[in-house]
Amino acid sequence: MKKLAFIVMTGIAMPLVYGAEREEVVISGKVINITETTPKVIKFNFCNPLIKGAQSAQLDQNGRFTVRQEMIYTQNMTVHFLRYFINLYVQPGDSVHLTIDAAQLDQPDFAWLTLKGDHADISTQLNLCVNHLYQLPMHSNNLSLSPPDMLAAAKQDYQYYLQHLEKYAKEKHLLPAVTEWAKRDLRLLVSNSIADYGMQKSGSWAERRARAKLFADPFFDMYNPENFQSMLFESHVGNYVFALTRSDSTLTGTGKPAEALQKTIALLSGEPAGEVRDYMLYQTCLPYIKKYPGLLDSILDLSPLFTKAIFYFALKKVSENVAPPVFPETVIRGITYLTTDGKALPVPETDVLRYLKDRYPGKVIYIDVYATWCGPCLEEMRYAPALHKEVKDVVFVNLCLQSAVSNWMELVRKRSLAGENYFFTDDATKLFMGTYKLSGYPSYLLMDRQGRLVTTSAPRPSEAKAVKETLLKLLNE
Repeated sequence: MKKLAFIVMTGIAMPLVYGAEREEVVISGKVINITETTPKVIKFNFCNPLIKGAQSAQLDQNGRFTVRQEMIYTQNMTVHFLRYFINLYVQPGDSVHLTIDAAQLDQPDFAWLTLKGDHADISTQLNLCVNHLYQLPMHSNNLSLSPPDMLAAAKQDYQYYLQHLEKYAKEKHLLPAVTEWAKRDLRLLVSNSIADYGMQKSGSWAERRARAKLFADPFFDMYNPENFQSMLFESHVGNYVFALTRSDSTLTGTGKPAEALQKTIALLSGEPAGEVRDYMLYQTCLPYIKKYPGLLDSILDLSPLFTKAIFYFALKKVSENVAPPVFPETVIRGITYLTTDGKALPVPETDVLRYLKDRYPGKVIYIDVYATWCGPCLEEMRYAPALHKEVKDVVFVNLCLQSAVSNWMELVRKRSLAGENYFFTDDATKLFMGTYKLSGYPSYLLMDRQGRLVTTSAPRPSEAKAVKETLLKLLNE
């Protein structure tokens, strides 16, 4: 099989372009007036489209923290402290400093937060603007509408948001950069509100495709890479690609990964060339490569499809270095274990993977990371009992994160949630998600009989064939 080859585009060696497109962003800060109950962990999502998952930082003895990550676009990113999400506006190369007053957290409008450094004035306004706009009521549209009628409804919703934005911008004297960012973000917020429209399985293939194509309408300006400024853009593109591929009858039901990937690439190659298509191709190929090492070797020279070298080289790097992930040993406190008779027992502070390895020696461990409020998590739990019956000698571990402890215990009881059940406090949640670079819920991890973490993106319970094959393979090793 022919392997992917390095190429030269527009007369410039691609490695030079690739290297020039990344610059580090540094976020530092300090939490002051700390008490015993003040959270000691902060989570950061830089929203780099090529780097999935969050980072976390524990406060040092002086309440200080520092994190850094390479970025390729000007974007909003989030800092998660306690129950608050802080939105920042950052460009590659920026350095931003936060001061958080833990004694003032009950004060409104982020009075407890001070921002300094690059684009601090924009970040301060953007943070307040997002907090205001995202609290506006969301209109629920009828999913049975025709694509033209749904598009008209989406445009109407957008005008509603714009009216609020214009009023808010005038009252708060928003900087032009914040206003322009918000206009783009609101359009994507409307897209997110009708995401289920493109996911529907009803109707003919032509009807499904028409619903999917709605999200590529010029109204959404999807092929403009400026949209990467909003962290919502990745969801818009992901929803579009998912709906588009599910509306192609030749892509459904194939049990051959190489064939499915080739057909999907062929479908996406019909999208307008540019950075957005590059991202579509990258995100489509990535899970295949992670699950099936060497698969990309069967796809002949994808490089001509990419217009931005960084996406091509990131994909190539993954394809050449697919290996079990390695993470630093991290001691986490704030974990509770629920016994079969309903007793909640504290787990001594420990590295989670080492704890599971020691508690379930010689076992293959399938880890479900979920939150009680997460719809997709609860939907996947419907498929778990069948998986438990199909595959024996596997320890199924359920980790409940970012939830209320009462909701966790009620969920376990109400659903008779089989397996080993654990609960993580807010600090433990942030540290766990950041340590293992998990981007959201649900996430599925796998450990082999030797206690090694095999993957942080295992097949879901609903992917019956794939998850069964994966578990049986580990059991037989």
